[in-house]
Amino acid sequence: MLEKLTQLLNPNGARKKAENSFARLITQASFEGMPYREGVKQTRRRVKTQATAIGVWLIPSNSEHALKPDFTCPIPAVTFDLRHMGVGVLLRQPLESRMVVIAIPDQEDVWRFFESEVRHQSHRPGGWVQVGLQLQTLFDASPAEISMLKSHFAYVPAKDESCDSRCW
Repeated sequence: MLEKLTQLLNPNGARKKAENSFARLITQASFEGMPYREGVKQTRRRVKTQATAIGVWLIPSNSEHALKPDFTCPIPAVTFDLRHMGVGVLLRQPLESRMVVIAIPDQEDVWRFFESEVRHQSHRPGGWVQVGLQLQTLFDASPAEISMLKSHFAYVPAKDESCDSRCW
């Protein structure tokens, strides 16, 4: 009982500071969706988005004009929002390619591939880049391409290993 009373009277504990700091971050993030913005600033989106975090891989194109995916150098990403016509992903660096193939697993861990066009890239807090991708068509990956992609799943670079900016 004395310990709980001490914690109550001592608001300067390290855990309490961490909790308060995190609560401030959550509050700042929730300001984005406050109702006062309704009717003031219209959104361009007409379709409801679904905020879902899924680990995906982006396979950049080697060509500027046609889709020629380079499965030897996929880029890991996390989905930010999903819509029926496209997907927003978070990356650590901007994409250099205009066309990419998105590799997305389904619930049974079967990978689906979609040809996509980069529509926008926006810098986000924390050093992230949000990339908006518009789906074009399904991509039929060969077994060799799928094998190349899966070889990157377990790869984790060592601390002292320099990471090429194009290959992860």
